[in-house]
Amino acid sequence: MKQEDKRLLKPSFAIAATLVAVLLLSTLIVTERGDCGESVSWKLRANGKLTVQGDGPIPDYDVKEDPSPFYNRSVVTADLQEGITAIGDNAFNGCLNMRKINIPQSVTSIGAKAFSGCTKLSDVDIDKNNAAFTFENGTLFTADGTSLLFRSQQAGEKEYTVPQGVTSIAEEAFFGNKKLTRIDLPESLTEIGEGAFRGCTKLEKITVPEKLDFSFEDGVLYGKDDTVLLFCAPAAGKESFTAPSGVRTVGASAFSGCKALTSVTLPAGITTVGENAFRGCTKLTDVYFQGTQEAWGRVAGGAEAFAELEDVTIHFR
Repeated sequence: MKQEDKRLLKPSFAIAATLVAVLLLSTLIVTERGDCGESVSWKLRANGKLTVQGDGPIPDYDVKEDPSPFYNRSVVTADLQEGITAIGDNAFNGCLNMRKINIPQSVTSIGAKAFSGCTKLSDVDIDKNNAAFTFENGTLFTADGTSLLFRSQQAGEKEYTVPQGVTSIAEEAFFGNKKLTRIDLPESLTEIGEGAFRGCTKLEKITVPEKLDFSFEDGVLYGKDDTVLLFCAPAAGKESFTAPSGVRTVGASAFSGCKALTSVTLPAGITTVGENAFRGCTKLTDVYFQGTQEAWGRVAGGAEAFAELEDVTIHFR
């Protein structure tokens, strides 16, 4: 009986040994490599570990026109070596499986939307000697605490208070935080980047101190004396919306994900409609512009704003 048991165990040991060997090889085998910038190179191992090394910055990228070499690759952890000086715009944008990134002392700059769409990123390990940035409770700040750059979707809290002292919230800083229902803004805040709350589908309340040049009314966030419409909360469930007459700019991604919206009215004085302002508004069929067709032709971004949506009719005064 004992001999039979040993025979039965032999295949299990063989399988286990094979798995261990595969795992060990995955930490060594480089599946892809390349350059980013003039003096920076990268290599990606089979286990998803990305190593970026060199002397200089990871350059800026454009997701549509010139995507990062890491975009749509299976990056799980990113290890930036000493010598890398900057993380450019959109550098890791769309790295959906990235869970951790190591940032060395030498990094002094992080660009716009560098980690946008990194839905699983929860660990930003910053070298203790790095004087430029800090990562606290799931949030990436500049070391002086004035700029909030990125809030991890894995942080988990339904309510979040932006610390006093923060003066700017970066573009798409809270992108995709689907658990957030409330955000409290500090009195120190002076700037909110475009698309800062894009994809926050459950966000219902943004509290704004009276002294700020922002307001939150009926599920909509405005800035600059109510001339800029920054964000319409999808959770508000608006089926129709009329922008106040003083609105001159609809910010990028402002109505993104408002799936209940069927009609919107825009004032004659509007001058700009930002990129992807109505992306994901799948039920939108009617846009009422309170001006002439000629005036609409002069609205920056107006022609492109509804190009991706089917069956949208634009009505003129």
